[in-house]
Amino acid sequence: MIKLLIVDDSTFMRVKIRNLLESEPEIKIVGIARDGRDAVKKTLILKPDVITMDINMPDISGIEAVEIIMEKCPTPIIMISSLSYSGSKITLEALEKGAVDFIHKDQLSEEILINKIFVANSAKLGTTCTKTGSTIDIASKTDLKHDIDKLSDTGSDVVKPSDISKKKVSKKKQTTIDIIHPDESLINLENVRAKSTYREIETSDEFIDISIPKISTYDDSSEIPEDSLTANRKFSIIGIGISTGGPKALSHLLPNISPDIPASIVIAQHIPAAFSKPLAERLDGASNITVKEAEDGEFLIPGYAYLCPGGKHMVIEHTGFITLYDKEIFPNHHFCPSASILMSTIARAYADKALCIIMTGMGSDGLEGIAEARKSGSYIMAQSENSSTIFGMPKAIISNNLQHEIVHLDRMAERINKLCVK
Repeated sequence: MIKLLIVDDSTFMRVKIRNLLESEPEIKIVGIARDGRDAVKKTLILKPDVITMDINMPDISGIEAVEIIMEKCPTPIIMISSLSYSGSKITLEALEKGAVDFIHKDQLSEEILINKIFVANSAKLGTTCTKTGSTIDIASKTDLKHDIDKLSDTGSDVVKPSDISKKKVSKKKQTTIDIIHPDESLINLENVRAKSTYREIETSDEFIDISIPKISTYDDSSEIPEDSLTANRKFSIIGIGISTGGPKALSHLLPNISPDIPASIVIAQHIPAAFSKPLAERLDGASNITVKEAEDGEFLIPGYAYLCPGGKHMVIEHTGFITLYDKEIFPNHHFCPSASILMSTIARAYADKALCIIMTGMGSDGLEGIAEARKSGSYIMAQSENSSTIFGMPKAIISNNLQHEIVHLDRMAERINKLCVK
């Protein structure tokens, strides 16, 4: 049974969310909060498994509530957001501060809401990334501070907020991110355009002809040695396949990528169209490399990261050029942008000059593309389980024994720099 706390200042939205969940016996609504202040207090008392959180609320906003909750009682939070440009920017800020997912109000449905609650319930929190040190100033909000102190006095082992002060968020954050790269021609793109013939790979039996070297695992403390497989290799492109937990992971990784990196970075992040440009802008402002939303026909530049626009698929049909396709061109691919499509086409263009990394995310998007990239000679990484918000996409790669390395999120930027900057 998943215990859910609903947070929204709108009676209409509270009733709507409650009604959408009536048919699901495995989700129990344990509380309703009408603003951020109420959300913090009820989280500490009720300790829900998942929270749905509105953004714009009086007194303490959803963003402030997320930051306090993630500091004091880490709980998976799903933001309920608008599709406007300003709404998407605020939602991305909430994701960076610890929320695990979001739903736009206009697309709120029973199926989407229930699915996201179940996914959020499996999220890992509190151990994946180094904290930025940002806290919210609730010291001036004396009533809330007093109420939380009272909770501590009554035996709460979650909160002891005695000295909460506001600090500026550092523009440059710690790195940790996900990257994917493809290789030589292994699919017929014309056939894919016509019929999207990809299928999910359940086992690694088809790939027993691939020579699998000893797998390296780099956690957050181990030294990264030189490797004979990569010592003399020059990578021209880095592909990133990422989903749930991605915006936060990208905000930890890209700022730590060296500005001297001689490779271009292409990213397939599952995200709606309204969110990709604001996400690229936020990442660009925090990074030493240029991060931008990809454009159709754009030439790849080393030291640039290109985020695929939401609602599009990004294809590298020829070395150095981006082509964008509408979702309808690949009808069998549920996720858009698709990591598998990106990986397969990078593999076609770059072969062993591609570095492919699959990171946090639900499902198995990227699996088939990585299988083809591995056959082409691309170098494959997967994010470690204990550093993934959702261990779905990397698990699919590891279960099929397609990776050369398993790397902790906190070591990913360091490893990329080591491999690419010689």
